[in-house]
Amino acid sequence: MGRRWMAWTGLATAVATAGILIPHAPSFTKTASPASVQAAQSEGTAVFHQTAVHPVFHTTSTSTPRAAQSTPVPYATPLQQNWNALVQAPQLIHSRVSAYAYDLTAHRPLAAINPTVELIPGSVTKLFTSAAALSVMSPQFRYQTDVLASPAVLAGKPGPVYLVGHGDPWLEANGRHDLETLAQQVLAKVPHVTQVIGITNAYTGPVYGVGWPQGTLTQNYGAGSTALMAERSEVAVLVSGTSPGQKPLVTFKFNGTAQAPGLFQVINRASTSGSGSADTIQVVRKLGSNRLVVTGHLAPGTAIGPLPVSVHNGAQFAAGLLQSAMARDGASFKVAATVADTVPSNLQVVARHFSPPLSYELAMQNRYSINQLAENLFRAAGLAATGTGSVQAAQTVLSKMTNQAQIAPGRIQVDGSGLSPLDQMSSQQVVELLQYAATQPWFSTFQNSLIHLNSAKACGFLCGPFWHYALPANTAIWVKPGSLSNQWNLAGYVKAEDGHLIAFAILDDGTPTQANMVHGSPVDQMMSNIAFWPQVPGPKSGPPETVSGTMPKAVSQLLAGVPGLSSASNVAVSVTNAATGQILYQQNGNTLVRAGLAPRAILDMAALQHLPAAMPPVRVWEAGTIQNGVLQGNLTLQGSNANLSPSDLAALAAHVEAAGITTVSGEIRYVNGISGFNQNRWPGGMAWEAFGKGWAVPASPLWYNGDLASIDVSGGTPGSQAQVALSPADTPMVIENQTTTVKTGPSTLNFSQKLGSNTIILTGSVPVGSTQILPLAPSDPGLYAATEFVDALRTAGVRVSGQPESSAEAPTGRVVATLPGSSIASLALQSLTSSSLMAPNALLGQLGRDHGTILAATLSAPASVFDWTGGSLTNYLTTDGLAGALQRAYQNPKDAALVSLLQGQVWQSQSPEQYEALGYVPGPGNTVDAVAILISGLAWNGSFAPTVITP
Repeated sequence: MGRRWMAWTGLATAVATAGILIPHAPSFTKTASPASVQAAQSEGTAVFHQTAVHPVFHTTSTSTPRAAQSTPVPYATPLQQNWNALVQAPQLIHSRVSAYAYDLTAHRPLAAINPTVELIPGSVTKLFTSAAALSVMSPQFRYQTDVLASPAVLAGKPGPVYLVGHGDPWLEANGRHDLETLAQQVLAKVPHVTQVIGITNAYTGPVYGVGWPQGTLTQNYGAGSTALMAERSEVAVLVSGTSPGQKPLVTFKFNGTAQAPGLFQVINRASTSGSGSADTIQVVRKLGSNRLVVTGHLAPGTAIGPLPVSVHNGAQFAAGLLQSAMARDGASFKVAATVADTVPSNLQVVARHFSPPLSYELAMQNRYSINQLAENLFRAAGLAATGTGSVQAAQTVLSKMTNQAQIAPGRIQVDGSGLSPLDQMSSQQVVELLQYAATQPWFSTFQNSLIHLNSAKACGFLCGPFWHYALPANTAIWVKPGSLSNQWNLAGYVKAEDGHLIAFAILDDGTPTQANMVHGSPVDQMMSNIAFWPQVPGPKSGPPETVSGTMPKAVSQLLAGVPGLSSASNVAVSVTNAATGQILYQQNGNTLVRAGLAPRAILDMAALQHLPAAMPPVRVWEAGTIQNGVLQGNLTLQGSNANLSPSDLAALAAHVEAAGITTVSGEIRYVNGISGFNQNRWPGGMAWEAFGKGWAVPASPLWYNGDLASIDVSGGTPGSQAQVALSPADTPMVIENQTTTVKTGPSTLNFSQKLGSNTIILTGSVPVGSTQILPLAPSDPGLYAATEFVDALRTAGVRVSGQPESSAEAPTGRVVATLPGSSIASLALQSLTSSSLMAPNALLGQLGRDHGTILAATLSAPASVFDWTGGSLTNYLTTDGLAGALQRAYQNPKDAALVSLLQGQVWQSQSPEQYEALGYVPGPGNTVDAVAILISGLAWNGSFAPTVITP
């Protein structure tokens, strides 16, 4: 398909006077039925939250009319007119829609809405993964899994066997008994097996996709990719009520007869309640481990489940399942199954298993949107084409295929499943892929892998009765849905009433999934109405208006400075008179657009309006008696969302010494409800790669120095490890040094935090004589603060022994030192002038459990916010809502500090694929205008760190 006709008419060049005109998409009011919510969970809808941080979505309307939000390509077809009307429906008023339909038989476009705007595709990404795999692998391809043993073991010597995976994600899944069959084959040839060792080196690199929100990693649909996988690396937990007041029974459900005993540790904090009470059971896996925490309660005699969670270390899980299967067949093991990085030489094949053909696995992957299958297939494509099972190799395959398909450039795909919010594509790009696939020899496999609507055998998770469509006779729809938390996307093929085959893609981004993932929704109608072509039913209308008002010069200047801004970007702008509230300019102002740090502005307003002038004081308590300067008891440091500087700790230590304490015989404690690494301290929507980075400060009652430490790296001698030190030296983190010193060249240092631990893995190289400082955020801020407090006490002459201990209990005894809390105004300003999560975490914690209600009232506009600190990749706001909040703040004396900051210079920030600006600018005469800009869909620079540009 040529692209000259696609010259996008809704874009004006970003010049200083004209700005960018990139329109808006329309409406929403429905809620999803239980059936559709269940389908969303099957699709892999990701819902993220931070502990005590709840999403807000409401539709408080304003009296001012909103500009229509979609820009169609000006076709006069009945389908175009039909789509023009549907995107104005209430269910899409807060969405941005990119939609495109192309007649593959007649070779012409039929309808388009914002076809080049790139949005989050969700599982529509699996179409690209499927096509890339089919371009280098046959539909008859089968994954291979081997069991190997040494000649000595085969001859009767006791020893291990090696379970070697080559990427099969379907081993033992959905009731299969593959491992049991392998176990029988092994025991028939190996008389004395001592252990199963899993090998997974066929795939390299991180097991999780780039930018996956950390809240997904413990969900069953967020299991990591590994070349050795069984039961899709999921385990189902069953919780059964016992007697009132007793703990319920927790058991596991496996697909086959094999089990993995000893692999899971259950922390049962649940209880059996009285009859008739509501069930509140939750099961959470701790990151980096197979510790399962069960909380809540349920009635006697009732059962909850299966509740699926992902498994940590899928290779060890698979090896454990095989060892269990052999144990059931009579083998005896004294050691647990384990994993290894390499296979010893001179091993022989004992047993071999082949997966179902790729055509079958593609159907399972796409009809049920199974992320594990797509992630393993992504790497398998790279392995088939390049010999390396890495994400980079897979992207090489994708790049070659998309070039052959002549797909419009700009598309970003960072994973195989679409679980990453960083994936971007437009409806035009999706349809170009579908057009290319229709010309390939593997097209029937590709098309038949999709959900075939109204087909009893191929309808996937869109089976009736809720998803039955009244289509004309002899028509059909093959579709791949896709969603995360604010998308409902549909793409595929339609055999229309005139017999033509039509490729289509409809991407809906902004409104929470459940609002449009309903049979009969506007998105649903946009798809099903294609089947009636050329006689399209339903409403018709002309092209809607795109913008209102005249773009102020200050806005056009800001837009002209945004790097990478193009017709593929999703732009929203609102300008409001700060005195009257009159909307002066609006472009997509009522569209929900991904936001970076902008939620902090609302958090600051709420804090300034509802909190006292300062945070609660920091206190040091002594419990015990003081005899001859010796405290016979404990000393406890207590703060409430407090950030302590070195001088603060020195002052507290001086007060302790002044109280006559020269020695503490007991413990130094710090009040902290959670100790060690705990994923609940970070926003659930934050990319997992952000753990440990200097800006990604976890929530805590106590911080030291903004929870900022550093890794100091210096080049040694060529070929040796770099010299690495923590600063401060006693920072409670561990560095695993995997660096190299090189003679010359740039520094390539990088670090990642080992999930579930306080260990930092430092990799890369540094040249001789070079010193690099990498900002680090310790994962247990309270321990970090208490450790430095111990140092301050010793400096002040107070003798203490041992390491600080966490305490969840309120301190008792006598207060011996007090420090005033930070001012709310200073924290509010800090939250907008620093990318660190510390200040917004402090304000959020101080607002308390009811912060969701307070923040919703402060914003008073539609929003889908899961994390008000701005650390999440999945927050959505409207510029109308932000400009309205700025206008109200301008009139509120309590917000004077914030207004002063934003009036001095427009605040600008960048986050992955996003830009935003908030502030006040001079209007005509002596007026002041409130300006809000949100832009998503920008090119990603590879960093997850948000950046404050100004002030």
